[in-house]
Amino acid sequence: MNKQYIKAYLLSSLVPVVFVLFLIQTSENFQWNSFIVLFALFGSYLGTLVFGMPIVFLLRGLKLLNLPVLVLSGTVMGVLVFYIFMQLLSFLLESASSFTVGILIWGAVFGFTVSITFGLISGITRRLTRTAAAQPLG
Repeated sequence: MNKQYIKAYLLSSLVPVVFVLFLIQTSENFQWNSFIVLFALFGSYLGTLVFGMPIVFLLRGLKLLNLPVLVLSGTVMGVLVFYIFMQLLSFLLESASSFTVGILIWGAVFGFTVSITFGLISGITRRLTRTAAAQPLG
């Protein structure tokens, strides 16, 4: 794995945390805000490790690693990761949670922004990886 990919994984995973920080800036409950930010940070990096990295390697192996495919798969995975995140959060807070349109939208937004950020930082372009000009992974 090259240095650009490592940098892209580290920085793109911060995108949901920036969203969360922006959204909770109006809240007055600092204790819960800190918990939610730390939980978002943990969930984002864990989601990248468990879903994001394997998808990049899979797309690379299938010679389908390009920006549109990466963003599409990242958007779908964002919904899954956000749903898991919300289920875990509701379990910790002992409240009920179900799959809603809000989870679908927020998960898609997070997945889209993380994957496009990753793609742009790592240098993945619209070109398919089967072209001669594609950059190697390692």
